[in-house]
Amino acid sequence: MDVVAAYRATRERVTALVTEAGPEVAELPVPACPDWTVRQVVAHLAGVCDDIVNNRLEGVGTDPWTAVQVTNRSDRSLTDLLAEWTEAGAKVEDLLATGMPEQLVFDEVTHEHDLRGALRQPGAHECDAVEMGLNFAVAGMDFSVTAAELPAVLVRSDGGQERTIGQGDTVATLTASSFDLMRSFTGRRTVAQVAALDWGGADPTPWLGALAYGPFTLPSAQWRWAGEWQPLTLYYTLDLVAQGGSVYLVQHNHTSDAAFTADAEDTAGFLYARLIAPPDQPYDVGMFHAGAIPGDESVLLQHVATRSFVLPIGFADSTAFLLNPVSTDNISLTIYKNAELIGHLEFNIDENVLGDGGQLGSFVGSTPAAEVQFSRTDRLSIFAPDIVDATASGLSITFAARAGTI
Repeated sequence: MDVVAAYRATRERVTALVTEAGPEVAELPVPACPDWTVRQVVAHLAGVCDDIVNNRLEGVGTDPWTAVQVTNRSDRSLTDLLAEWTEAGAKVEDLLATGMPEQLVFDEVTHEHDLRGALRQPGAHECDAVEMGLNFAVAGMDFSVTAAELPAVLVRSDGGQERTIGQGDTVATLTASSFDLMRSFTGRRTVAQVAALDWGGADPTPWLGALAYGPFTLPSAQWRWAGEWQPLTLYYTLDLVAQGGSVYLVQHNHTSDAAFTADAEDTAGFLYARLIAPPDQPYDVGMFHAGAIPGDESVLLQHVATRSFVLPIGFADSTAFLLNPVSTDNISLTIYKNAELIGHLEFNIDENVLGDGGQLGSFVGSTPAAEVQFSRTDRLSIFAPDIVDATASGLSITFAARAGTI
């Protein structure tokens, strides 16, 4: 494999990737490099080449060395940084044409995929740069495993190439794609993700601590705010999206459908889990019938929904009032959603009569008890009883509902 060619190809891929994304992504955080934005990652890549060209190599590869590269370019635009990297990178490719170290490709391809994650543009998993990056990462893991005096592990990539980390006889075999191995050995996978790889039946626990070496630490699972849900968009596990006033956690990688469905699923299971529901917004439905209550089971009152709303279980907090209470017969008014019976409203002689006149009714919900969802154009109807009371009149009802969906 040609190291210089791999470096050049990676530089050109990243330049095209960031250029196509546009200047508006400059300050987008890079989750795999949580202290840096897209612009700062590119500043580092340009700064590495500039330091090599100008022989500023004291402290090479250390945090202070890279920090200066980013700080010194804090006022540079993303476009300017890409131009600097193009110029300085070409000089480095010429300067190191016969001896470019794989470490340079390792750093570059690692940040390529950091940027791809931030920009939601996966790709280039199978390329020479990834294999070179894995070579360098395996060397680091070998040092870490050996220093910890852990048993050796045979590392087998899906292309069939085998590498050994540690000394002595191997006691476990770790098999994965070169890409996943490289990301796992460079702090870009959580402990749980690395443990879930194919370890050939061996318990990976003894080696997990060795993954933290040099500048690399093991990240915890992190949620990432992805904004308002969009159709036909690639989402990743642990992305957070907003939809309809709720916040949802993405359960696994997928490309979204043309329309959002909260309970959407694929062969891997549900796509979203709702974390935060919108605050309840009252949607009180008021009705009034001024005259006497007939006993003909006719439609007495009706409300046609203009938006989605929910009636709580048992009509909680709803109120019904008769200006003139029942006196000769108990009456029961039926409550319907379209053609579905959802409850009753009852007025019984001498029950809930107020001291200053009037009478409160009692709501009886459907069985089994459940909230009732109304959508636009659904009808909430109150039907007259099948018996006439001599005095009942002046009916006011207020249903205490909430806007939205169940």
